[in-house]
Amino acid sequence: MGVVKKPTIASYWNEGDNNWLASTPSFGGIMPRNRFKVIMRFLHCKDNSVAVPRGQPDHDPLHNIRSADPECFVDERMVGFKGRHHLVQYMANKKAHRWGVKLWILAEAGTGYTNQVRIYKGRNLGGPPPMEGLGHSVVLDLMEPHLDKGHHIICNNYFSSPSLCHALVDRKTFCTGVVAVRRKGMLSSFVGKRPPRGLTIVRRQGPLLAVLFSDRKVFTILSTMDSPR
Repeated sequence: MGVVKKPTIASYWNEGDNNWLASTPSFGGIMPRNRFKVIMRFLHCKDNSVAVPRGQPDHDPLHNIRSADPECFVDERMVGFKGRHHLVQYMANKKAHRWGVKLWILAEAGTGYTNQVRIYKGRNLGGPPPMEGLGHSVVLDLMEPHLDKGHHIICNNYFSSPSLCHALVDRKTFCTGVVAVRRKGMLSSFVGKRPPRGLTIVRRQGPLLAVLFSDRKVFTILSTMDSPR
């Protein structure tokens, strides 16, 4: 497109009424027009004309890809890479890529589209360790552009904690997630408890619900939504 200039995107896929001067069949041969438009819709290019103050770290790439859906989730992903680099991690539970660069991601729960990306650069890189734990600080960092808007975030037991739920409620953001029963701030009465299958035990602390549900396994869930249902 930098060589062949046409007035609209769609015109690159026009057959040109069999006019060989106007027809560009190579575009349609590489990719369908609608597929190209969908990809272009979700691409974001950073504005390099905005100067970053000296001494202030720049943001990671792929930042602020699109506005967040009201329901979103936080997770970790691996970009496969086996070269020599200080960012390379090994994660035995990742079947697709056990070696690679770890990313913290915020994605829409309904579509799975990624909204925010942070590269994991080491637990203590760039300052002292976070007081409330790494998972706590990761969630607040990824959600920073979307706080105070009534969003609902879903996370797994690496991130979930009572302190995170309370911190998000203070910023008008709901949270639901499976939590480790021995996480700091959790009920001691839940530890080692295995009620009959199908039984649910609910405890409330202000806006925070702690739910213990017994099925084939025992699940402990934290939520700041209205009802234990």
